[in-house]
Amino acid sequence: MCFSQWSLVILGPGTIVQLPAAQVSAGVDQFRQVSAIKFGHVAMLGRKHSAGKDSELADARFVTQFGVQDPTAGDQRDRKLANAVLDDFRKYSIGPVSVEKYEVVVTSPDPVRPNELEVLYTNGSTLRHFVFESNLAFLNGSAENSGRTNSEQGDSPADDWKFPHVAFSPSGIAEGRLVYAHLGRETDLLVLTSLGVDLHGSVLLMRMGSLSVAEKVRNCELYGVKAALLYWHQGDTTFDLPRGLNSSSYVPYASAVDPAIDEASIWRPSIPCQTISADQAADLLTLNYGLSSANSSSLVMAPRQWQGSDQKPFVVGLRRENNTDTEFSTLRLAVYNKPKKLKIKNVISSIQSVEDPDSYVIIGAPRSSMPGHSEDAVVSTSILVQVARAFHHVHQLHGWLPRRGVRLVSWGGTELSNIGMIEMIRRQHHLLGHRMIAYFDLRNLMVGNETLEANIPASIVQLVKEMANQVPNPGDREQMLHMTWRNGTSKTIPLGRYCNGMTQYPFLDILGIPTVHLQYTGFDGSKSPPSLTLRLEQLHHFKFHLAVTRMLMLTMLTILDSLVLPFDLLGATQGLHDTIWQTSHGLQECSRNEHKFGKAMQICEQLERATKSFSDLAQHYLERKDSTTLLAMNGVSVLFDKLFVQRHRGRPRHLLLPVLSDGSLAVLSELCQVGTVTGDWNMTLQFHDTLTRALTEALESLHMGA
Repeated sequence: MCFSQWSLVILGPGTIVQLPAAQVSAGVDQFRQVSAIKFGHVAMLGRKHSAGKDSELADARFVTQFGVQDPTAGDQRDRKLANAVLDDFRKYSIGPVSVEKYEVVVTSPDPVRPNELEVLYTNGSTLRHFVFESNLAFLNGSAENSGRTNSEQGDSPADDWKFPHVAFSPSGIAEGRLVYAHLGRETDLLVLTSLGVDLHGSVLLMRMGSLSVAEKVRNCELYGVKAALLYWHQGDTTFDLPRGLNSSSYVPYASAVDPAIDEASIWRPSIPCQTISADQAADLLTLNYGLSSANSSSLVMAPRQWQGSDQKPFVVGLRRENNTDTEFSTLRLAVYNKPKKLKIKNVISSIQSVEDPDSYVIIGAPRSSMPGHSEDAVVSTSILVQVARAFHHVHQLHGWLPRRGVRLVSWGGTELSNIGMIEMIRRQHHLLGHRMIAYFDLRNLMVGNETLEANIPASIVQLVKEMANQVPNPGDREQMLHMTWRNGTSKTIPLGRYCNGMTQYPFLDILGIPTVHLQYTGFDGSKSPPSLTLRLEQLHHFKFHLAVTRMLMLTMLTILDSLVLPFDLLGATQGLHDTIWQTSHGLQECSRNEHKFGKAMQICEQLERATKSFSDLAQHYLERKDSTTLLAMNGVSVLFDKLFVQRHRGRPRHLLLPVLSDGSLAVLSELCQVGTVTGDWNMTLQFHDTLTRALTEALESLHMGA
């Protein structure tokens, strides 16, 4: 039966309190299940006795045993953590528990021969020789090593991560001219070719961010590029570079694999790829072009849009007709990566529903991460286990089952482009696309201690605002959490932008499934390494993790147990209308009033009217308790976000993400860049057509659903 007379409310450290549930607003079934999960032990105060000290010690040992440093996929700590999760899932199971295993071939550096890059002068002599040796000395001397237990200190990363590299990059030696390609987007490469730069046979230097590494490399291969170099641009906080590693000398790790859901296997690069530091990137540009005559006719200057806030001009490459100019040096990249079979495990606990067995949500936590790029995996995994435990206790006491199903998943291979998640999507995308309602992301719940930031779709912004009015501010228990937002108003919830490409949020970007990721950050959105924030959290009983987890649970359980899904389609379409208007306005400015998204805005106006009618109709059927019709209308609500994932060059592309801080679509800068530099606005017209088609499909689905 659906548990509808009691709720779980967190009061303090180590406590779950059982209280009568509050009646919910219109659109929610009789009562809301309110849950709060405490990191640590669970005490059921609704009973005559608590879970006891043994339970508290058992949970404390879970974190103490594994420490705060994340495992890497397949290493001893990852295997041990997976087994611990499996044991606990079985112990606290309500439904089936399973392990999905995937064998993938991943490349990692030769443990005795690091990858290297040479800058060769015209006579063959070497101007620079970069050897990409271990970053571990840098990491071990930083905050990443602080607070680690003795057992952790002896558990160094495996040889697979001994040297900086791009996982899945093949081995090989490539030599060619350096070309700077900004973010490596399709539009960036179009701009380069329009400026006369020959990309064929070149070595491309690209900033990380905006797209996944795999998407950048795929673009390179389409243009005949020989090799790809990637680096984090200094001062670029848009794409989630942890501040603790924001060093110009740091060489990052990366992974390049594409879901390729319609193909027999995952896509991986066919050209050598390597990460470099920001210092090395600047050195390459200076050595290759900065030492030549400033008036050389061979040089191509960077477009204005690439020059940053200081608008300092720099050279991106050579003109096609002068590509054999002997005045300029070349690059020689040698990648010695070796293939290795790796077993990836997803550990899954399922809670099945009897009322709506064809729909469910997934809540997941990573079990591993790249060295130096923590996902807060151990703490997130422990919280996932506590969620399973809380569900189990309530089910035992009251026979509770949610209206919709739940899958709790401990993901394997997170640092390998979320390969565990991607393999599930590849193999089950048809079922997931039809049945999955939302994904709740437990990684990196705390990267600061000032305010809560939300990566959430527009359709649940209102729901999250309401939940924030029920959760105390962990920094000031006299206030509720929404008071941490600027001006203390729920109208200014800090929204993230779903950056970094499809492997960062695969369920959203590939299938269009709403993804909920909440985390504590600094006021300005700054993010610190979890190793720093965890030291603070350990002193304060993980109160920030607790607050974010409670927000997630309140949101998730409202979605699980509401008769009418609490997706605010009217608010979403109003926000969408504002976004398209802002994007259209920017397009008019950059195209000198030649182009705008007029038709798309017209359909948005119709969408607003349709969603208002749809919401009124849902309320009508709710009052009549017509569950069959409401079930069909819920299906329309779930479909809405998915319609905006369209195919582009055989790959899924979310048309509405990311959205910039000014409210416009991020694609605006690309469209304006191509149009103004090349004079060709066909890409803008094509995007407008695709967007209009998706909006029309959304409108038709609402009419049919009504």
